[in-house]
Amino acid sequence: MTQTSGSSDLGMLFLFILLGLVAAKATRRWTVEIDPNARRLIITSRLFHIWPTFTAHWSFDECSQIRADEHLVGDGERRVSVYFELGERGAHEVPVQPASLALAAKLADEISVLTGIFRGPDQFQS
Repeated sequence: MTQTSGSSDLGMLFLFILLGLVAAKATRRWTVEIDPNARRLIITSRLFHIWPTFTAHWSFDECSQIRADEHLVGDGERRVSVYFELGERGAHEVPVQPASLALAAKLADEISVLTGIFRGPDQFQS
């Protein structure tokens, strides 16, 4: 059984799409901006450090606590994040790279001091 040119082209297209998704995940960048005058948090995710793919605006009063979190996802990959608890709206996770609970805790501490938002206890899986 021989492979036709069309099916090999389709395979190459699939490979390029897969590589693009891996590159997009690796280059995603999250920023947390604090506007003390308006008392707002602005959280943005950017793809390839250029295009915003997610932006959220919350007042300091909407966020009930900030905490650092370490947990395992998928096939045992360790993820470290800063969580913003938003009451009935749930929580918003901002991944921390490199994955360090100490770094996430430091960031949560600094955001808490700057905003006055309650600093909750860190959570981690052993």
